[in-house]
Amino acid sequence: MAKQLNINVTKGIAGRRPTANPKGIVIHNDAGSLTAEDYAYKFLPNHNLEAGFAHYYGDRNSVVRVEDTYNMAWHTASREGNTWYVGYEVCQSMSASDVDFLANEQAVFKQAAEDLMYWGLPANRDTVKLHREFVPTACPHRSWALHGATVNSVKGYFIQEIKKYMNGEVSDVIERDTITVKYVPNYGVLSFNKAGASYKDSNLTFKHDTRWKTAGIEVINGRAMYQVATDMYVPKEYTDQAGLVTINSIKGITSVNDKGNVNGDSYKDLTQWKTNDNGVKKIKGKLYFPIAPDINIDSFYTIGGGNK
Repeated sequence: MAKQLNINVTKGIAGRRPTANPKGIVIHNDAGSLTAEDYAYKFLPNHNLEAGFAHYYGDRNSVVRVEDTYNMAWHTASREGNTWYVGYEVCQSMSASDVDFLANEQAVFKQAAEDLMYWGLPANRDTVKLHREFVPTACPHRSWALHGATVNSVKGYFIQEIKKYMNGEVSDVIERDTITVKYVPNYGVLSFNKAGASYKDSNLTFKHDTRWKTAGIEVINGRAMYQVATDMYVPKEYTDQAGLVTINSIKGITSVNDKGNVNGDSYKDLTQWKTNDNGVKKIKGKLYFPIAPDINIDSFYTIGGGNK
């Protein structure tokens, strides 16, 4: 399952759409070799945004939303497209193998399906558009070559695949109480007891890419750790959740400020937000991860945090 990240890079520079909901989506190919996170962290912050940007950048590992979907983006070189359609860039169209690029497309299709359902829109030929329908362009060039090289065939493929996610024909099994150790390949990490002592040779058990059920999060030796057995904990910084909080609440949650007061915001289930793993705070007796100044997420409502 590709990580879903929300990183407000473009900050509404193109202006707000007249209505919160769009008319549909446009799926692009990036004509580049960067990953989705490369676009968010390296390229866009140093890019002339008037030269173009989309709302989302996606590959098989991450789908990153860099602009709120109620805002416009400069992604079609068309007033209609920029104003009324949300743009999704399928990344690495100049470098990925066919297998990897198809996987990149699938990550974007899944996100597009979630968004269309959220807006109450169907996936059809009115709501799913190609860049070349707005202006003369080769985009989406790689998808064009792979899926029939006509507007009819490429749109048909996009719609077919998006509908699979909308209809529940394709789904990821989400294990909300499971984390994966991520360290140097062929090595493992030490686990600790609640008193802060490490278990000798536990790195031979908690090896890179092994998966473990969790029972919650504790702060031990100043570090956030997942409980993986009775009185046995693995540091969060050495897992697939390193530097992240993944919201684990079907109905979504709200954050609190540093005083414990509820903020007027909402965070959707399974969205991911950057955090400082070892900056976890105790507020009114509960552990919270900071995701921005004075904005904190209850650790219980994160993947591996205890909420089933």
